[in-house]
Amino acid sequence: MNQKSSDMNAETEEGKNVLVHIHGSNTLLNRLTALFLEMETGHRCTSSAKLLMPPYCEKCDYSKGLILIDCFRADLNEILDSLFREIPEKPSNYFIALFNVDPENGVEEKAANQDIQGVFFQNDSLMMMLKGIEVILSGQLWFSRKTISRVLSTSIPHKQAPDFVPEPLTAREREILRAVASGARNKDIAQNLCISTHTVKTHIYNTYKKIQVSNRFQAGIWASRHL
Repeated sequence: MNQKSSDMNAETEEGKNVLVHIHGSNTLLNRLTALFLEMETGHRCTSSAKLLMPPYCEKCDYSKGLILIDCFRADLNEILDSLFREIPEKPSNYFIALFNVDPENGVEEKAANQDIQGVFFQNDSLMMMLKGIEVILSGQLWFSRKTISRVLSTSIPHKQAPDFVPEPLTAREREILRAVASGARNKDIAQNLCISTHTVKTHIYNTYKKIQVSNRFQAGIWASRHL
C-alpha cells in the first residue's frame, strides 16, 4: 500500500470514530444535511428531532463529536436557556454548535458565553459550514472575529485590571482549574483525581472567588493568561 492510500485509510478510520449529530424539527431537511455532511467529511452523521441521542449514550465509543442544533424559525434565547437544563453536563469530547441562525438575531455573543463552540448563519455556504465543522472538532471556536474580540474583552471583570492580584491558588486548585479550562466535566475531574464531585465543586467555587470569574468560559480565559 502506498503512502497516499495509507493516509486516506487512516483518515477514513478516524472519520468513523467521529459523530456529527443534527438536532431539529425539520426531519427531511436535516436527514439530507446529515447525508451531505457524511459524504463530504467522512464522519458518521445522524439526525433526529430528539436532543438526547447517541452522543450521550454510555455504549457509544466515538472519540469525539459535534451536536448541531437547527435554529431555523426557532426562539434562540429559549434554545440557549433550555439547552443545558436538558443536558446538564455534556461529555468533554463533544461540542455544540448552532446552525441556520438568523444573522440579525444578535445571539452569537450569548452563545459564546454558554459553552457553545460555534454558530453558522442562514447565509453561510455549505463549504463554509464544512470548514467550520472541522475547526470545531479540532477544539477551536467558530465565531466571528468581532464576537470573539468582544467576548474576550468583557469575559474578565474590569476590576481585575490592571492592579488586580488574585489570592494565591493551591496546587489542587490550579490542577482543577487547568482541567476546567480543557473542557473536562466535574465528574471526569473527580474520577481522575479520586475525589468526590462535591469536593471538585467546592474547589471550583473557591477558585472562581479567588480569580473573580463567574463561569467556565471566563475561567478558561483566565487560565490561558495566567497558568
